[in-house]
Amino acid sequence: MTKPILLLLAAYFACLAAWLIMLPLTFYETIPGVTDTGPFNDHFTRDAGFAFLVSAAGLWLGAMRGDKTLALLGAAFPVLHGAFHLISIGNHDTTRAIGDVLSTAGIAAVTLFFATRVKGATS
Repeated sequence: MTKPILLLLAAYFACLAAWLIMLPLTFYETIPGVTDTGPFNDHFTRDAGFAFLVSAAGLWLGAMRGDKTLALLGAAFPVLHGAFHLISIGNHDTTRAIGDVLSTAGIAAVTLFFATRVKGATS
């Protein structure tokens, strides 16, 4: 069960990365609450996309090779991103705060949980 979920998470992060890299303004304008965080920054948005792309690669490789270290490295950015949103939860109204927790910290927790469940030894 761990491998398919990690592959699904890798696909999700890869799609998110593609959106952030290829259509950063569309991402900025589409995701509720993002415009409230400040003016659009093309460079920053694409940087986040590349971070999600590396996470997707780490999760995919970790799942395919049964390598817990790779899976945990793949989980690192989503976990840090989710933790940052959780720490800054008081900066938003209740509805947006719930959305932030579910869309960032919730996904991060699931990602970390399954990354820690990879059984294979690293080489």
